[in-house]
Amino acid sequence: TLAIGVTLPSDSMRTGTLFRSAIATSTGTGRADCARLAAPLSLVGAFGLMVITGTPLNVSSFMGLILLIGLIVKNGIILLDAARHFGESGLEPREALLRAGRLRLRPILMTTLCTLAGLFPLALGIGSGAELQRPLAVAVLGGLTLSTLVTLLLLPVGLEAAGALRDRT
Repeated sequence: TLAIGVTLPSDSMRTGTLFRSAIATSTGTGRADCARLAAPLSLVGAFGLMVITGTPLNVSSFMGLILLIGLIVKNGIILLDAARHFGESGLEPREALLRAGRLRLRPILMTTLCTLAGLFPLALGIGSGAELQRPLAVAVLGGLTLSTLVTLLLLPVGLEAAGALRDRT
């Protein structure tokens, strides 16, 4: 429990610092707004799967939405930070985005697939007490599936279209 007590706050601070850094270094609507775009789009996936499965909107599903937003922001930060580093090293914005995508594809997919695999039995109602947390699992499954596609495919396109990695001197 001591390890969790130390690790959790430090991870939260590190993630917050990266996100603030991304916002601070972006100019205008560029990077930060493109990264934030994935969050509302993921809610479409979450609510869509909840409607399809007939899952009620309750406290458990709201907890799932909070978890979902955290995962999405983390994925966006990972990709955005890598693209920013490649851009600062002198690469053209398009090449920086392509390299960032190649570099961060595996960590983003591993996080997503492990989360989906862990929540899938819960969404099916397998195990004792699974019915109680089923709405959480369904919300995260629907939203994370859509948001991963948005983060990996649409976020780089949005960053390039916004010119967010171009030097603005």
